[in-house]
Amino acid sequence: MPYFLGQPVPLTFPLTDAWGQLVNAAVTPPVVTVTLPDGTTAAPSVSNPGTGIYSATYKTTQAGHHLVAWTCADSAYPGGLEDDFDVRPLGSTDVLQFADALATLSLPAGLAESNPGMASEVREFSSAITSWLEWYCGPIVQQTVTEELKAGGLVIQLSKVPVLDLVAWTAVPAQLQGYPGFVLANANGGPMFPVEVFGVAYPLDQLYVSQSQGWVRHTSALPFYFGPFLWQYAAGYTSIPYGITYAARVLLRHLWGLERGGSGGAGLGASDEEMTPGPMGFMVPNRLIEALAPFGEPAAIA
Repeated sequence: MPYFLGQPVPLTFPLTDAWGQLVNAAVTPPVVTVTLPDGTTAAPSVSNPGTGIYSATYKTTQAGHHLVAWTCADSAYPGGLEDDFDVRPLGSTDVLQFADALATLSLPAGLAESNPGMASEVREFSSAITSWLEWYCGPIVQQTVTEELKAGGLVIQLSKVPVLDLVAWTAVPAQLQGYPGFVLANANGGPMFPVEVFGVAYPLDQLYVSQSQGWVRHTSALPFYFGPFLWQYAAGYTSIPYGITYAARVLLRHLWGLERGGSGGAGLGASDEEMTPGPMGFMVPNRLIEALAPFGEPAAIA
């Protein structure tokens, strides 16, 4: 299951003999190495709470995918084990906050303490439906978008709407760092960073953006040329509309119920005739589609 940044991760390694019986190392006990997402490593201390059982606790410091390697170089009982775990950053990026998701499913507020496994499952469901909703509606939770767009003409069309604001570059984009000629001054104090060093970028105070349509224009009607550019902007809603949160609750109850053997989801009672097939492999209640109609056109639903 995924962990959150700062959360301790329990690590366990069973050492066995050639017949599969748990045994303690005769001379050299196992060690564990955790490889962090940035490539650095950590070596938590290992304890031996029971015969053949070795454990360690690693307190997470980075978000991302971690690799775990247990090695035992004992001459009598050598062994090893590979594992991995994921760490999510602090701060929810889901349409429904965890407490709202629990309330939607009529689960107790203290579930994270009483049943961590089920709590993790609720978080995964909530993240999954957020991905689907943003596929359908575009950005919902506030987020920073970076995308490469061609230049040409008087208007640039940003792909993610609603747009909250254009965001000026404060450093050279990561994908351009290390190449000669790319310096912060190339962005000219604005949100457009030229991918080619001779590109002409306009300052932030000379650009107008249509928040609902994602159109960007120069306030003096100058054209955009010598691109492409890496654009940076904030997208999503300052306050998530009730229609979207309602749809999130409907979909969460529906999928949660299907996983537990209910044909129509928890408290939903929807038959096949009341649902529309979606591109991500599950049926979507029609009332959910209707609730989302004001917020975006379906990309691929028939």
